[in-house]
Amino acid sequence: MDLKQVQAGIGVAADGAVPVFSRVLSGGAGEVSQVVGAIQALKALAGERRLLMVADSKLYS
Repeated sequence: MDLKQVQAGIGVAADGAVPVFSRVLSGGAGEVSQVVGAIQALKALAGERRLLMVADSKLYS
């Protein structure tokens, strides 16, 4: 059986974890390669601000 994979990306506000951004991402691409596009989309949405990114060690490296 050939199952398709997808990744879900979500950005939340620091005060209460209110969702402010979401995106469905390709399951075939590496997580690290998709972070740059997500950060750029958040920047366009919110402008320049301080950012706290929570990630596992694979995503951060």
